[in-house]
Amino acid sequence: MKARLLLPTFLVVLAGPAVFAQDYPVQMQRPLKVGDAMTISITGKGSQAVLITADGVVQKDAKDEVIVQLDGVEKVLAVDANGKESKVSITVDKLTVSENGAEPEEIAPKGSEIIATSAGKKQTYEMNGTLVSEAIGSALELVIDLSHNDPTNDEVFGTKEHKKKGDSWDLNGDAVKKALESGEDKVTFSNITGKATLDDVADGVMKVSIHFTGSMKSPLPEGLTLDTATVDETIKESCPVDATKYETDDLQEATIVSTAHPTTPGKQKVVVKSTITKSMARKFGPAK
Repeated sequence: MKARLLLPTFLVVLAGPAVFAQDYPVQMQRPLKVGDAMTISITGKGSQAVLITADGVVQKDAKDEVIVQLDGVEKVLAVDANGKESKVSITVDKLTVSENGAEPEEIAPKGSEIIATSAGKKQTYEMNGTLVSEAIGSALELVIDLSHNDPTNDEVFGTKEHKKKGDSWDLNGDAVKKALESGEDKVTFSNITGKATLDDVADGVMKVSIHFTGSMKSPLPEGLTLDTATVDETIKESCPVDATKYETDDLQEATIVSTAHPTTPGKQKVVVKSTITKSMARKFGPAK
């Protein structure tokens, strides 16, 4: 009799870790309140490479890149219905811009105050009570992300089910599409597919990674017709398991590749390829 019980007992032992593996509610969106303050350190990067060929021969191969660094203290002045900031003040510790590999240039002295406001699908910026220049506004776009009444991260990327370390789930493609199209640009998306994964849980912090791809259409300069355009985006979130605590850091990286041809054909086959990349790496901490 004892021998016959060995096999079932052995299987229970093998199954034990899976049966008792801890699962967690995956909550990425942490509602903020007016008056909340935090330290921020944000690095934003944007680049565009353009390759033009005629009958396979390179006619133009150019790339521009900008890197923006913003360190300071953010204070929440207004939030949307989901608790995402729609207006903030930022007391600058450092704000620099580097173009095409040049040394970073300071564009705001330490102690400057930036007021960033969500206005429809746009963001507006004041520095020390004055609207910023177009160049500074373009730089701030790379490091400031406000609410535009778009879906929350939980609606777009989350799951209502508890998950264990290593579990993956499909994204809500319709919600991703809505979030992507909430910006100012007249861009439409389709064929959105992707997954999210609970990569790790350690020291009370969940690490979630998200990856999706899709097709897109966007306006082009006059004289060009779009052939194909794709988007490939990866997001990494670090959020305390305790949903009352704010996230500690996140990273977003997106690449858009498009090809086009002249609307009026010529004697040569001309192909215009554009590769746009954008990333934002953010770290948050308690305000001192």
